[in-house]
Amino acid sequence: MKSYFFYTDQLTVGYDGKPLIKEINIQLNKGEILTLIGPNGAGKSTILKSITRQLSLISGTIYLEHEQMSRMTNREVSKKLAVVLTERMRPELMTLNMHDEEALSQAIRWADVIAIGPGLSKSPEAVAVLHSLDGVRKPIIADADALNLIASGEIIQTERLIITPHPAEAGRLLGMSASEVNQDRFAAALKLHQRLGGVVLLKGAGTVICDGKKFTIISEGSPAMAAGGMGDLLTGMIAALLAQGLSMNLAAVCAAIIHGRAGTLSAMQNGIIGTLPLDLCPYIRKLVNGIVDFKS
Repeated sequence: MKSYFFYTDQLTVGYDGKPLIKEINIQLNKGEILTLIGPNGAGKSTILKSITRQLSLISGTIYLEHEQMSRMTNREVSKKLAVVLTERMRPELMTLNMHDEEALSQAIRWADVIAIGPGLSKSPEAVAVLHSLDGVRKPIIADADALNLIASGEIIQTERLIITPHPAEAGRLLGMSASEVNQDRFAAALKLHQRLGGVVLLKGAGTVICDGKKFTIISEGSPAMAAGGMGDLLTGMIAALLAQGLSMNLAAVCAAIIHGRAGTLSAMQNGIIGTLPLDLCPYIRKLVNGIVDFKS
């Protein structure tokens, strides 16, 4: 091992704790080139993303210049290792390592608004991140795995909460099925508000928004939006509007309207099948800038 610049020992990679490729052993000296070859879906990108910390390792150890990478900071790794993947690069996305408690704490103190849930997972580390928000007096939008953690009993202690469940997530929070939620969406939204407070945005055909005083129904939207990640996009939009000073209820309402209309415009111009969340972004931009209106 000590003679290699880069070395993996019994590396196992995959998604959500499920192994895809097991017992990967790579040994590279400086100046050597290793090519990973295989058909689409073979796991090449999964290996690279696991090595570069974009995915959590399932098991095994990675060594970089004789040090365990798990013990190295992102700054230390970046001085010795770089990666360029085939996906479109997004240099405007700023990230931090959620395992770095000090960096996370600083980010929470610095931020005006916090969105949590998309891509979070339900790991012990994710639970710790969720509880790091206890007592934070800033608007918090909880979606996806944050809602699943709350449903399992991990409550955020905050007075300024927006939750954005789809019917299945709402059902888990209320101890009922998604079909039972959809039988009376108003009652489900009100029960969620009574349990968690704040603003509830219950997604689905005819989105229901409830702040405990009134209901708002959003009629915008398209079947094209039935794709993974659409809710993550909505969460980000709500956060952006909150950061600009809108109230929690108004931010949820405006984001849902713009989000739904952008989905409709994208489907009208490009077709329903195959729509991805990023496909909505050009239409969101045009809508908020008044380049197209809601009658288009």
